[in-house]
Amino acid sequence: MIDKYSNTSRIEVTLQKAKIPLTGVEYLSRVFLGATIFIMISGVLTNIFALDFSHYSFLAFAIWFMMIVVYFTLMIELPSSVAGSRRKKIDSVLPIAMGYIATMASADVSVDDILYELSKSPEYGELAIEAKSISITTKLFGKDIVTAIKEGASLTPSMKLSEFLQGIITTVTSGGDLKEYFKQKALQYETELSTIVKRNTDSLSVMAESFIIVGVTFPLILMIIIGVVASLTPDPSPMLSLVLYLIVLLIIPVIAIMFALILTSTINEVNL
Repeated sequence: MIDKYSNTSRIEVTLQKAKIPLTGVEYLSRVFLGATIFIMISGVLTNIFALDFSHYSFLAFAIWFMMIVVYFTLMIELPSSVAGSRRKKIDSVLPIAMGYIATMASADVSVDDILYELSKSPEYGELAIEAKSISITTKLFGKDIVTAIKEGASLTPSMKLSEFLQGIITTVTSGGDLKEYFKQKALQYETELSTIVKRNTDSLSVMAESFIIVGVTFPLILMIIIGVVASLTPDPSPMLSLVLYLIVLLIIPVIAIMFALILTSTINEVNL
């Protein structure tokens, strides 16, 4: 039914880029099955809550509807999210792997053997998985290396890796020097890596200064001002105490968590 009434070609490409071993029909079938179970269970719980607390029945059903929408959104976007995560990991390790690739190429190792050796190196993470896919295509399915690399370039989530693989195809088909190509790419990626590291270092410095101002200085000054106002007021309002509790228990932790997430994202752009 799903195959008949939906176009799954786009999600199938995304699933392949995310390395999720399911077809588009299989994935959507699982999504709808999970949604059906979720709707039934959450619907029963929502009805029970609405019967016990009739004044909040509208709010309960509104939240139930929003949860269903969020579920579908998360599940439909999950392959794209996984593919995006793989792209970041591949892009971060590719400059480091280029030195390894260029070294093997200088020893007259063939392209398919280079990719095979790269696929056996777990320290290169998702890049090794991409190389393994190409090696399987050549060694197990018997396709030529150019066709296998072309398929790998079209199914990788990393635009940088795709351009690199397309460059290999162009160099091989035009009779160019692969050693020189790998050498130039290694130098290019080394320069890009240095630029990214410098940019991230500058970003971390700015983030650290911002956290000191926003996450430490501002809450302390605000607490001091509220404390002074409360001490000078003959009959201080309970709202002042509530604001202090909110600053200590909510605002400061939220600011710290937000900065921690931003810093983690910035640091993970380069995985040395």
